[in-house]
Amino acid sequence: MNTQLDDLLEKLGMLDRLELVRRVRVGSLTLHVGDRMRASHRLQGSYPDEHLEAKEGRGAEPADYCVTHDVPTGTLGRLMLVRQYVTPFPYCIRFDNDVELSLA
Repeated sequence: MNTQLDDLLEKLGMLDRLELVRRVRVGSLTLHVGDRMRASHRLQGSYPDEHLEAKEGRGAEPADYCVTHDVPTGTLGRLMLVRQYVTPFPYCIRFDNDVELSLA
């Protein structure tokens, strides 16, 4: 069964879909730089750092230039950046344990 929403989504381009997701996720919130946040669940993982990769040189193993992060549930943070363009991760948050992540 096709709904009106399905028909509408089929007609939208990728950027329009991302904007729709962004608005639905935070449509009822107004977030501003400086707002305090609390991690609702543990954020654990790693991401490649371009500067470390360049420093390590060609042939470096990913473990040599990946930055690991661990933000326990309940950790407080401060909103550092609210991106004004369409992106899957519109907010940059610096947590009190010095981890900075871009999140949705």
